[in-house]
Amino acid sequence: MCDLPKISIIVPVFNVAPFLNQCVDSLLTQSFSNVEVILINDGSTDGSGNICDEYAQKDPRICVIHQQNTGLSGARNEGLVHTTGDYVLYLDSDDWIEQDTCEIALKAALEYNADVVLWASVKEYVDRSVKVTVFPKKNIFEGKSMKLFYRRIVGLVGSELKDPTKTDALSCVWGKLYRKDLIINSRAHFYDTKEVGSEDALFNIQVFGVVKKAVYLPYHFNHYRQNNPGSLTRNYKPTYFKCYLNFFQIIQSFLEEKGLMNENKIALNNRIALSVINNFLNITSSGNAVSLVGKISLIKTVLNHRLYRTALKNLPLNEFPIHWKVFFLCCKIQFALGAYLLTIIMKKFR
Repeated sequence: MCDLPKISIIVPVFNVAPFLNQCVDSLLTQSFSNVEVILINDGSTDGSGNICDEYAQKDPRICVIHQQNTGLSGARNEGLVHTTGDYVLYLDSDDWIEQDTCEIALKAALEYNADVVLWASVKEYVDRSVKVTVFPKKNIFEGKSMKLFYRRIVGLVGSELKDPTKTDALSCVWGKLYRKDLIINSRAHFYDTKEVGSEDALFNIQVFGVVKKAVYLPYHFNHYRQNNPGSLTRNYKPTYFKCYLNFFQIIQSFLEEKGLMNENKIALNNRIALSVINNFLNITSSGNAVSLVGKISLIKTVLNHRLYRTALKNLPLNEFPIHWKVFFLCCKIQFALGAYLLTIIMKKFR
């Protein structure tokens, strides 16, 4: 086994005691055993750190790093520093993976000499599981198709706009096996979640800028928990809009620096326009912290911003289903009340 490549699995841990065992157990019982599990206890206060230490005492493949809270991005960056493997896999500590994930992903990486291997996932709700499939079958991306794949990470275009909720279908860092030297050579890192709207997308825009070949496997290996009330994606953030403005500025600067802007300009414009969805979902999740008038005012602030006015003006509506057409038409004409009401309706049917 020592002659085989090693996979380093980085797991940021913060107050996930009820879910941590399922996550770590799914890693230690992998059919491919040459793994190391880097648990970054990011200032947990609920006993998660003790659970990490207990695992480390039982299995030498576990490495535990205790640190003051820096956030998800800081924990992931610190985790990479401590890896000794040839490949890197990221997993959130309230999620889990199938038992043969590492074995099959590594086999594909070696067989196709791929820089990245990615796969499908399952959204896990309290009462149901929903499979999420990006592509219907195995795909190998290189050359021209790799450029199209990269553009897809930047944003949706054409018929892809039929489902704007899939903007980040390829952007998550979990559900992927990366060659470690690729991450190092690209100088990719995670931006602070307090400063940007989507640290995963930024990381992959950096990494995939140097990817020569990627393989997609149509297997639902990752289980993505949707019922964790402490998840970062479920809490209201007053600075959310500002973070998205920073996010797009960084993307634009990166694409211009690498000479990638011309071929990704439309995709970036559409990503900006579609991000009103997440901004409005954040605003409407503020509960009593923000009054109804305040929520409408915040939506107006988003719609009136120069970046969003331009992006929405250039967003084509012909591919959208009727409910999205109405929603984005409200955004185009800056009808904040309509956008607010439609957001509330959409939240009930998510």
